[in-house]
Amino acid sequence: MPPLGEENPPFPTLRLTLRYSQMSKKVGAAIQNSILLSLGAFAATGLNFLLVFVYARLLGPTGLGSLNTSLMQVGVWALLVDLGLSNGLISSLTDGRGHLSPRALLRRVLIVRMLGATLATALVVGFSLLQVREGADAPQFLQDLAFLPFLYALALQQTAVAYASYLGQQKLVVSSVFWAGLLTVGLCVLLAFLHQPIPWLLFVQSLSGFVAAALIFLRLPRPSADGVAPSWHLLFAASWSHAVVFAVSTLWSRLDQIAASRLLGLETGGNYALAVRLVSIPILGAAAVTIATFPDMQRVGRDDPGKVGLYLGASAKWLLRYGLFLAIAGLWLVGAILGPLLPKFAEAVKILPWFAPGVWAYWLHSLQSNALFGLKKDREVVVAHVVAIVVYLLTLVPLTWLFSIYGVVWSFNLFSLVLGAGTFFYLKKSGALAPGFSLLGAYSPEEREIGRKIKNKILRRGD
Repeated sequence: MPPLGEENPPFPTLRLTLRYSQMSKKVGAAIQNSILLSLGAFAATGLNFLLVFVYARLLGPTGLGSLNTSLMQVGVWALLVDLGLSNGLISSLTDGRGHLSPRALLRRVLIVRMLGATLATALVVGFSLLQVREGADAPQFLQDLAFLPFLYALALQQTAVAYASYLGQQKLVVSSVFWAGLLTVGLCVLLAFLHQPIPWLLFVQSLSGFVAAALIFLRLPRPSADGVAPSWHLLFAASWSHAVVFAVSTLWSRLDQIAASRLLGLETGGNYALAVRLVSIPILGAAAVTIATFPDMQRVGRDDPGKVGLYLGASAKWLLRYGLFLAIAGLWLVGAILGPLLPKFAEAVKILPWFAPGVWAYWLHSLQSNALFGLKKDREVVVAHVVAIVVYLLTLVPLTWLFSIYGVVWSFNLFSLVLGAGTFFYLKKSGALAPGFSLLGAYSPEEREIGRKIKNKILRRGD
């Protein structure tokens, strides 16, 4: 089962004042969707945790490093499959410019993604053949190709999730992804206990997206053919910025594992693989919430941009006060629980708390990037991501050579910190935040009202 929630793109933002007696329906739906998808992301990452735990127990650091490196060498090419088209599909259907045919739009998205998956497959096969010429054996060649179906599964699942989210079918998305994950994780665990070779584990793990997409499409109404076919220009104009953001995030989340395994050895790579997979639980949770609420953000940003700043400011203040502490405490607690259960992975447990600054900064930038997208500040988001990935690429190898596994961790953190600072800079520059806004300032009455509304949504699904 591939890491879930990688659709890449928290919450749409809102403005509540004492003059209004009721919450905007769009904002209320956004909060409810956020809560629902947060629960779904928690369940999905729980399945991922179970799978990684079983792999770690049965394969050991070297085996886990080998498996995860093969997975990442395929997964990095997901940037040729996503291409920002989920967000482009949603934006094209919600921007109100003309009456587009959903069926024609879905068909074009799938065609482009399947072509991207085919190109990515050719590149993976080509690189694997080069490794064979340099001395890699046949079993390693097969292992490096075993995860290739993931690319086609990703194309189908991403498209299904985006269209279902646009239709407001978040419950369907959550249930489908969960049951698909449960099936593939169960099969992978069974195969691992039967001591099947790593290529079989990778192959079965790659099939989750096919199952999830089938469950979603079979339960959705047939897309309407009414309307005009979208132009290719319109589709790519709505997608390009998200394509860059996804490509940057993919490189960031894949190259660290490849660097750890290739530069420091598979045993160290296995320790890093376990640590970063545990760290991915809060990371993927934020990503899942972001993609799920992206349609609501588009509508709120389009209909009343003034609602963005107040909700964003309240959320950023909360993250500044409590986010870093929660990240440190959560990662330390996970390490304390897993240490006795996985004695061979002492190094992974030791480095877990050092990821906390990166996790905290990722939460912050997810919130800020989604707000900028809702305000149509796509170029600013792209610039912030490009600056962050350039810094990351320039520091990953030197830090790894100088500080071993801790260097990989700090390159991970540095990316998130630079990105968080960049997106905050552009939010301030755009005027989205209230005049005189300060992260260290006290909560305003309107911000306290936001907190009360969200608390009520969580506790009793309404106010």
